[in-house]
Order: sequence, then structure tokens, then C-alpha cells
Amino acid sequence: MHLWHEMFEGDRLLATGEHMLLHVDLKTRRSAPPAPHIEAKPDQIGRGACSA
Repeated sequence: MHLWHEMFEGDRLLATGEHMLLHVDLKTRRSAPPAPHIEAKPDQIGRGACSA
């Protein structure tokens, strides 16, 4: 997941942050797709369908 954040005060840009979130398979020590139930969570949060 690639995240980009910007913080403003009025029209003035104060700070930015860029983050890459990767799932890592502990057996192969390589990036890997997340499990289906984890991959679904951001969609649930975005739709307001998650209570956590």
C-alpha cells in the first residue's frame, strides 16, 4: 500500500509523508500479497463498515 500525507495550515503546506506498507512472508523473507481477510480490511474501513 502506498500512502501519501500532506499537512496544511490554511493554504500553506507544512509537511509531507510518504509510506510504503508491505506484507512480508516470514518463510521466504520476501514481500508477498496479504491474506484475503487482511486485504479486505482497508476497503471495509473506507466504507465505514468496520468497527475497529
